[in-house]
Amino acid sequence: MNRNVLIAEDDTQLRIALRHIMQREGHTVTEAVNGTDTLKKVSEHTFDLILVDIIMPDREGIETILEIRRKHPKLPIIAMSGGARYDAFDPLQLAQDCGANFIIAKPFQPVELREIVKKCWPE
Repeated sequence: MNRNVLIAEDDTQLRIALRHIMQREGHTVTEAVNGTDTLKKVSEHTFDLILVDIIMPDREGIETILEIRRKHPKLPIIAMSGGARYDAFDPLQLAQDCGANFIIAKPFQPVELREIVKKCWPE
């Protein structure tokens, strides 16, 4: 089934790779380069899923997730990060605590992402 997916990722190469993965699954993809761009697109369009990087310029992922969650409490969000984890701080766990439905650590294989995406829309 075709879904509208927003990919919020500041790394151009990774954003393109994610777009190709989602398009191969039959989804329509919109891209955003930072949190501010993401929130603008969420306010202008309807999405079925958002993939959001945690570490982005301008407005980072945690802040973006919190804002999306306030306005769209049921919209599935997958948080992604390759950021360092410290003893008491795990950015992915924080993203989940702030409203991300699923989390995935970078680098990941396309099959891992596809499996998580399938969980966003249970049959």
